[in-house]
Amino acid sequence: MRAIRPDVDSSPWIATTCNDPVLRSCLDSIAAHNGTMPQALCITGLSGSGATTLMHRIAGRARRLGKRVLLLDDAPFPGNKYLHAKLLQCLGVGASSSIPCYDGLSTLCAGILELRQYDVLIMEDVQRYKDVEGRGVEPNMATLVAIAHLQRPPLIILSGLTDGVEYHHARFVDAGIPSELKVLQPMKLGDDYDALVGDICRAYSLGEDFLATLDILEVYRESHGRIGLTVRVIQWLELQVRAIARASQSKIYQQLFVENERDEYSDDGIGDPPPATRV
Repeated sequence: MRAIRPDVDSSPWIATTCNDPVLRSCLDSIAAHNGTMPQALCITGLSGSGATTLMHRIAGRARRLGKRVLLLDDAPFPGNKYLHAKLLQCLGVGASSSIPCYDGLSTLCAGILELRQYDVLIMEDVQRYKDVEGRGVEPNMATLVAIAHLQRPPLIILSGLTDGVEYHHARFVDAGIPSELKVLQPMKLGDDYDALVGDICRAYSLGEDFLATLDILEVYRESHGRIGLTVRVIQWLELQVRAIARASQSKIYQQLFVENERDEYSDDGIGDPPPATRV
Protein backbone atom coordinates (compact mmCIF):
# COMPACT_ATOMS: atom_id res chain seq x y z
CA MET A 1 0.00 0.00 0.00
CA ARG A 2 1.33 3.44 -0.91
CA ALA A 3 2.27 5.62 2.04
CA ILE A 4 0.22 8.81 1.97
CA ARG A 5 1.88 11.96 3.22
CA PRO A 6 -0.24 14.22 5.43
CA ASP A 7 -1.54 17.33 3.68
CA VAL A 8 -0.48 19.56 6.55
CA ASP A 9 3.16 19.74 7.50
CA SER A 10 3.81 18.90 11.14
CA SER A 11 6.88 21.13 11.39
CA PRO A 12 6.55 24.07 13.80
CA TRP A 13 5.96 27.42 12.15
CA ILE A 14 8.41 30.12 13.22
CA ALA A 15 6.60 33.46 12.99
CA THR A 16 9.85 35.44 13.14
CA THR A 17 11.06 34.11 9.77
CA CYS A 18 11.03 36.34 6.72
CA ASN A 19 8.68 33.77 5.13
CA ASP A 20 5.84 34.78 7.45
CA PRO A 21 4.84 37.88 5.41
CA VAL A 22 4.51 35.63 2.33
CA LEU A 23 2.26 33.30 4.32
CA ARG A 24 0.04 36.18 5.42
CA SER A 25 -0.13 37.58 1.89
CA CYS A 26 -1.19 34.20 0.52
CA LEU A 27 -3.85 33.81 3.20
CA ASP A 28 -5.23 37.26 2.34
CA SER A 29 -5.47 36.21 -1.32
CA ILE A 30 -7.19 32.96 -0.35
CA ALA A 31 -9.74 34.80 1.77
CA ALA A 32 -10.45 37.23 -1.07
CA HIS A 33 -10.66 34.64 -3.87
CA ASN A 34 -14.26 33.90 -4.85
CA GLY A 35 -13.71 31.62 -7.84
CA THR A 36 -15.02 34.05 -10.45
CA MET A 37 -11.63 34.80 -12.02
CA PRO A 38 -8.45 32.78 -12.50
CA GLN A 39 -5.50 33.80 -10.35
CA ALA A 40 -2.04 32.43 -9.58
CA LEU A 41 0.59 33.03 -6.90
CA CYS A 42 4.08 31.84 -7.82
CA ILE A 43 6.50 31.42 -4.91
CA THR A 44 10.18 30.84 -5.51
CA GLY A 45 13.46 30.79 -3.65
CA LEU A 46 16.79 29.02 -3.51
CA SER A 47 16.95 25.41 -2.35
CA GLY A 48 16.49 25.31 1.43
CA SER A 49 14.40 28.49 1.59
CA GLY A 50 11.60 26.75 3.48
CA ALA A 51 9.07 26.61 0.63
CA THR A 52 7.80 23.10 1.44
CA THR A 53 6.97 24.00 5.04
CA LEU A 54 5.38 27.23 3.82
CA MET A 55 3.14 25.44 1.29
CA HIS A 56 1.92 22.92 3.85
CA ARG A 57 1.29 25.73 6.31
CA ILE A 58 -0.76 27.58 3.67
CA ALA A 59 -2.78 24.41 3.05
CA GLY A 60 -3.48 23.91 6.74
CA ARG A 61 -4.44 27.53 7.39
CA ALA A 62 -6.66 27.60 4.30
CA ARG A 63 -8.58 24.59 5.58
CA ARG A 64 -9.08 26.36 8.89
CA LEU A 65 -10.69 29.15 6.91
CA GLY A 66 -13.14 26.57 5.57
CA LYS A 67 -11.58 26.37 2.11
CA ARG A 68 -11.43 23.22 -0.01
CA VAL A 69 -7.76 22.58 -0.76
CA LEU A 70 -6.09 20.20 -3.20
CA LEU A 71 -2.39 19.73 -2.50
CA LEU A 72 -0.12 18.32 -5.21
CA ASP A 73 2.84 17.53 -2.97
CA ASP A 74 6.37 16.51 -3.88
CA ALA A 75 5.90 12.81 -3.03
CA PRO A 76 7.28 10.75 -5.94
CA PHE A 77 5.34 8.09 -7.83
CA PRO A 78 5.68 6.51 -11.31
CA GLY A 79 4.76 8.99 -14.01
CA ASN A 80 4.72 12.10 -11.81
CA LYS A 81 6.61 14.15 -14.40
CA TYR A 82 3.20 14.70 -15.98
CA LEU A 83 0.92 17.11 -14.16
CA HIS A 84 -2.25 15.36 -15.27
CA ALA A 85 -1.03 12.06 -13.83
CA LYS A 86 -0.12 13.76 -10.55
CA LEU A 87 -3.51 15.43 -10.47
CA LEU A 88 -5.34 12.10 -10.86
CA GLN A 89 -3.15 10.52 -8.21
CA CYS A 90 -3.87 13.28 -5.68
CA LEU A 91 -7.58 13.19 -6.49
CA GLY A 92 -7.47 9.50 -5.60
CA VAL A 93 -9.21 8.36 -8.78
CA GLY A 94 -6.48 7.26 -11.16
CA ALA A 95 -3.68 4.76 -11.39
CA SER A 96 -0.12 5.96 -11.92
CA SER A 97 0.41 6.84 -15.57
CA SER A 98 3.43 7.86 -17.61
CA ILE A 99 1.27 9.19 -20.43
CA PRO A 100 0.69 12.97 -20.72
CA CYS A 101 -2.74 14.47 -21.44
CA TYR A 102 -2.48 16.57 -24.58
CA ASP A 103 -6.02 17.90 -24.13
CA GLY A 104 -5.21 19.68 -20.89
CA LEU A 105 -7.74 17.85 -18.73
CA SER A 106 -9.45 14.53 -19.37
CA THR A 107 -13.23 14.43 -19.12
CA LEU A 108 -12.93 12.46 -15.88
CA CYS A 109 -10.48 14.86 -14.27
CA ALA A 110 -12.36 18.00 -15.35
CA GLY A 111 -15.64 16.52 -14.11
CA ILE A 112 -14.23 15.75 -10.67
CA LEU A 113 -12.67 19.21 -10.32
CA GLU A 114 -15.95 20.88 -11.34
CA LEU A 115 -17.90 18.69 -8.92
CA ARG A 116 -15.62 19.20 -5.93
CA GLN A 117 -15.05 22.92 -6.61
CA TYR A 118 -11.71 23.34 -4.87
CA ASP A 119 -10.99 26.84 -3.62
CA VAL A 120 -7.21 26.43 -3.64
CA LEU A 121 -4.82 24.28 -5.67
CA ILE A 122 -1.31 24.08 -4.17
CA MET A 123 1.62 22.68 -6.14
CA GLU A 124 5.12 21.89 -4.89
CA ASP A 125 8.35 21.60 -6.89
CA VAL A 126 6.87 22.82 -10.16
CA GLN A 127 10.28 22.68 -11.84
CA ARG A 128 9.66 18.95 -12.30
CA TYR A 129 6.86 19.76 -14.76
CA LYS A 130 9.15 21.98 -16.80
CA ASP A 131 12.32 19.89 -16.71
CA VAL A 132 10.91 16.92 -18.63
CA GLU A 133 12.20 15.43 -21.83
CA GLY A 134 10.50 15.52 -25.20
CA ARG A 135 7.07 17.09 -25.48
CA GLY A 136 6.12 16.78 -21.83
CA VAL A 137 6.23 20.51 -21.03
CA GLU A 138 3.37 21.60 -23.27
CA PRO A 139 0.86 19.01 -21.97
CA ASN A 140 1.75 20.02 -18.42
CA MET A 141 1.13 23.69 -19.16
CA ALA A 142 -2.08 22.84 -21.01
CA THR A 143 -3.30 21.02 -17.88
CA LEU A 144 -2.48 23.98 -15.65
CA VAL A 145 -4.13 26.53 -17.95
CA ALA A 146 -7.20 24.30 -18.24
CA ILE A 147 -7.50 24.25 -14.44
CA ALA A 148 -7.33 28.06 -14.41
CA HIS A 149 -10.16 28.16 -16.97
CA LEU A 150 -12.59 25.91 -15.09
CA GLN A 151 -16.06 27.34 -14.57
CA ARG A 152 -15.10 28.00 -10.96
CA PRO A 153 -11.29 28.10 -11.00
CA PRO A 154 -9.32 27.60 -7.79
CA LEU A 155 -6.63 30.00 -6.66
CA ILE A 156 -3.42 28.36 -7.90
CA ILE A 157 -0.43 28.62 -5.54
CA LEU A 158 2.78 27.00 -6.71
CA SER A 159 6.35 26.85 -5.49
CA GLY A 160 9.70 25.55 -6.64
CA LEU A 161 13.15 26.54 -7.78
CA THR A 162 13.57 29.89 -9.50
CA ASP A 163 13.85 28.74 -13.11
CA GLY A 164 10.75 26.55 -12.97
CA VAL A 165 8.60 29.06 -11.09
CA GLU A 166 9.55 31.98 -13.34
CA TYR A 167 8.72 29.84 -16.36
CA HIS A 168 5.23 29.04 -15.03
CA HIS A 169 4.67 32.66 -14.05
CA ALA A 170 5.54 33.81 -17.58
CA ARG A 171 3.23 31.21 -19.12
CA PHE A 172 0.37 32.34 -16.89
CA VAL A 173 0.91 35.93 -17.98
CA ASP A 174 1.06 34.89 -21.65
CA ALA A 175 -2.26 33.07 -21.21
CA GLY A 176 -3.88 36.18 -19.70
CA ILE A 177 -4.06 34.71 -16.20
CA PRO A 178 -3.24 37.22 -13.42
CA SER A 179 -0.09 35.96 -11.71
CA GLU A 180 2.00 37.36 -8.86
CA LEU A 181 5.62 36.34 -8.28
CA LYS A 182 6.81 36.12 -4.66
CA VAL A 183 10.43 35.46 -3.68
CA LEU A 184 11.53 33.85 -0.41
CA GLN A 185 14.57 35.82 0.69
CA PRO A 186 17.36 34.60 3.00
CA MET A 187 17.77 36.45 6.29
CA LYS A 188 20.71 38.72 7.02
CA LEU A 189 23.08 38.00 9.87
CA GLY A 190 22.14 40.11 12.87
CA ASP A 191 19.74 40.36 15.80
CA ASP A 192 16.77 39.05 13.80
CA TYR A 193 18.72 35.96 12.78
CA ASP A 194 19.89 35.43 16.36
CA ALA A 195 16.26 35.58 17.47
CA LEU A 196 15.29 33.12 14.72
CA VAL A 197 17.87 30.57 15.91
CA GLY A 198 16.53 30.86 19.46
CA ASP A 199 12.94 30.47 18.26
CA ILE A 200 13.87 27.36 16.25
CA CYS A 201 15.54 25.77 19.28
CA ARG A 202 12.51 26.48 21.43
CA ALA A 203 10.00 25.38 18.75
CA TYR A 204 11.77 22.03 18.39
CA SER A 205 12.32 21.70 22.18
CA LEU A 206 16.10 21.50 21.83
CA GLY A 207 16.72 23.21 25.15
CA GLU A 208 18.37 26.40 26.32
CA ASP A 209 21.61 24.57 27.17
CA PHE A 210 21.98 23.45 23.56
CA LEU A 211 21.16 26.96 22.33
CA ALA A 212 23.90 28.40 24.53
CA THR A 213 26.49 26.15 22.86
CA LEU A 214 25.53 27.10 19.30
CA ASP A 215 27.94 29.13 17.20
CA ILE A 216 25.36 31.25 15.37
CA LEU A 217 27.93 32.60 12.92
CA GLU A 218 28.80 29.02 11.90
CA VAL A 219 25.10 28.17 11.54
CA TYR A 220 24.71 31.18 9.27
CA ARG A 221 27.74 30.24 7.18
CA GLU A 222 26.34 26.75 6.62
CA SER A 223 22.77 27.88 5.89
CA HIS A 224 23.47 31.17 4.06
CA GLY A 225 20.53 32.59 5.99
CA ARG A 226 17.96 30.36 4.26
CA ILE A 227 15.15 29.39 6.61
CA GLY A 228 14.88 25.71 5.74
CA LEU A 229 18.63 25.18 5.76
CA THR A 230 18.92 26.95 9.11
CA VAL A 231 16.48 24.47 10.65
CA ARG A 232 18.32 21.51 9.11
CA VAL A 233 21.75 22.71 10.25
CA ILE A 234 20.52 23.22 13.82
CA GLN A 235 18.84 19.81 13.88
CA TRP A 236 22.00 18.17 12.56
CA LEU A 237 24.15 19.85 15.19
CA GLU A 238 21.75 18.74 17.93
CA LEU A 239 21.89 15.16 16.62
CA GLN A 240 25.67 15.31 16.80
CA VAL A 241 25.56 16.50 20.40
CA ARG A 242 23.20 13.67 21.38
CA ALA A 243 25.24 11.07 19.49
CA ILE A 244 28.44 12.13 21.25
CA ALA A 245 26.71 12.13 24.63
CA ARG A 246 25.40 8.60 24.08
CA ALA A 247 28.72 7.35 22.73
CA SER A 248 30.57 8.73 25.75
CA GLN A 249 28.60 6.32 27.94
CA SER A 250 29.79 3.33 25.92
CA LYS A 251 32.64 1.17 27.28
CA ILE A 252 33.95 0.80 23.74
CA TYR A 253 34.06 4.58 23.32
CA GLN A 254 35.86 4.93 26.67
CA GLN A 255 38.45 2.34 25.63
CA LEU A 256 39.00 4.11 22.28
CA PHE A 257 39.36 7.42 24.12
CA VAL A 258 42.03 5.95 26.41
CA GLU A 259 43.88 4.35 23.47
CA ASN A 260 43.77 7.58 21.51
CA GLU A 261 45.07 9.50 24.53
CA ARG A 262 47.94 6.99 24.88
CA ASP A 263 48.78 7.31 21.15
CA GLU A 264 48.95 11.09 21.43
CA TYR A 265 51.42 10.88 24.32
CA SER A 266 53.53 8.38 22.39
CA ASP A 267 53.54 10.46 19.19
CA ASP A 268 54.61 13.57 21.09
CA GLY A 269 57.50 11.76 22.77
CA ILE A 270 56.17 12.66 26.18
CA GLY A 271 56.35 9.14 27.50
CA ASP A 272 53.74 7.24 29.40
CA PRO A 273 50.40 8.99 29.87
CA PRO A 274 48.90 9.52 33.29
CA PRO A 275 46.67 6.78 34.67
CA ALA A 276 43.54 6.39 32.56
CA THR A 277 40.41 7.94 33.93
CA ARG A 278 36.88 6.99 32.95
CA VAL A 279 35.05 9.55 30.82
